[in-house]
Formats: sequence, C-alpha cells, structure tokens
Amino acid sequence: MNILERRSKKDDKITFYYDFGRGAGQRPSTGVFIYTLPKDQLQKNHNKQALIILEMKKSQLTIEQQAIGSAFIPTHKFKANFLEYYEEYLKLNKRKGNRHLANSLTQFKLYIKKILLLH
Repeated sequence: MNILERRSKKDDKITFYYDFGRGAGQRPSTGVFIYTLPKDQLQKNHNKQALIILEMKKSQLTIEQQAIGSAFIPTHKFKANFLEYYEEYLKLNKRKGNRHLANSLTQFKLYIKKILLLH
C-alpha cells in the first residue's frame, strides 16, 4: 500500500490517492491536496496542514493493515460506547422513509433505562 500523487491538468495542485492495486476502484482519493506553487502564506499553511493530515492517514492505514488477523482494534476505529457507535452508524446510513434503525435505537435506549431502574 502506497500513497501516490497526481498533478492537476493546470499543474497548480497535487492530489493524493491510495494505491491498493491496479484494478478498478483500487485507487481511491484521500481527499487531500496541496498547491504546487503556493502564492501566499495561507496556501503555505494549507500545504503544511495537508501534509500532516496525509501522514496521519498513512499511519492509520498502516496500523489497520498490521492489525488484520490479530485481536487488536486500532483506537481510531474503536468505539467504547455501543450507543455512540449506533448513533454514528445511523447518521451515516440514513435513508429516506426507513425508520427501522432510528426506532430500534429509541427502543433500545428505553430498554436500557428500564433495566437500570430495576437494578
């Protein structure tokens, strides 16, 4: 796994993408870009911050790859509270007209309150 760079057609920006292979869909974008020739301090600061973000993404991906086949869960993937995980899952997978997940979360919270009141 590598992170490769691609220059824009105007040659004013460099975008970065993952290299998982040569097949279709195996080179997704990281969403990070830098300016090739920064014009002012704002663009220079953007480049510095973008490179820091890129390094962090690269290190997280390396940890994920190394954790495969072991019991270790990387901290950026781990949610200690199931309700927080479920709420985030709801936000990311929300579909129009589908209330099953939201209602199940509501009912689960009610159930937890009832159980805690009994004990």
